[in-house]
Amino acid sequence: MNRLNSLVPGAADRDTSPATVAREILKRSSITSAPVSLPKILELWPELRVSLDDLDSAGYFIDLGDIGGEILINRRDPEVRRRFTTAHEIGHWLLGVERSGPLPVISETSESFRWNYKDDTERWCDRLAAELLMPARLVIDFFDSALNPAAMAQRMSGLARQFDVSEASAFNRMTEVFQIRAVLVRSDRRIYFQSYSSKLSGREKMEFHTLARAVLRSNETEVTTVNGDSSWGWAKLPGRNSTAFLWLSDPL
Repeated sequence: MNRLNSLVPGAADRDTSPATVAREILKRSSITSAPVSLPKILELWPELRVSLDDLDSAGYFIDLGDIGGEILINRRDPEVRRRFTTAHEIGHWLLGVERSGPLPVISETSESFRWNYKDDTERWCDRLAAELLMPARLVIDFFDSALNPAAMAQRMSGLARQFDVSEASAFNRMTEVFQIRAVLVRSDRRIYFQSYSSKLSGREKMEFHTLARAVLRSNETEVTTVNGDSSWGWAKLPGRNSTAFLWLSDPL
């Protein structure tokens, strides 16, 4: 049962922008600040139940037709992951599409909520979750005028805490909202990194990898490196189990 039309007149399927749907949900829920309250959003649909259970996956949605639906969330997952999964499954509730199988695997090492997508429905629900939990307007307000690479890097961890999302999700959303090229690096006895932007060229990725190794050996806390046509700013971020580095190119 597709429920999008009840939110956005004329909306029928996943061709409707997740951002448009999220804005309407937040408006109807009277949510204007972070962290976004999922219980308040769920009050829009009294017939939709959310339960915690011991699952082999992050969660899934069961459509019960006219009588409502149920979202099951893995109780063993961290709170930030449970929040993202709940927001994601709200997308399935609106589209009226159940999963045919377990959730795609999420990388535990990167703490990233980037799915191995099976279809466009999963992409749509993932986008809705990001738009709901980290509304663009609130993200922009959070950074205020601190739009230089080093200042944004330092505030990024605060963004995760303010919006009650993972650091990786906050980083990913920040790159989307401000349309910047960025890479998050973590070190835990070895070097590994995740690129969250397709705007990095192959040359820049190679350049970044070389610079990242130098950064990991550095005692500096904040540096701007200009190398060829690329300008990289980075700052060391606090981490519980590893050292994280955020690199930001100049905004596009």
